[in-house]
Amino acid sequence: MAVMIGITILLCMSLKIRDHAKLAGLTLGIIMIFSTISPDQSPFVKASLRFIKVIVGSVVAITIEWIWPYLEGIFNHNKNPM
Repeated sequence: MAVMIGITILLCMSLKIRDHAKLAGLTLGIIMIFSTISPDQSPFVKASLRFIKVIVGSVVAITIEWIWPYLEGIFNHNKNPM
């Protein structure tokens, strides 16, 4: 596992995307750990589940970002100084 993470980081550095090398190594490590935890699932199922998790997380983040000004206005409106 460490060899693959090292290769990924070296590949990122050789492609001149050094800023993303840590993220790529971390992502690969997480994927490899989850692959060893549940080896009975096919790679397609694992990739599909990961894709769905990313989509759900993105939708939640975008929704919170979209309604945040509205919520902030509600909470600031109730704090009137006396």
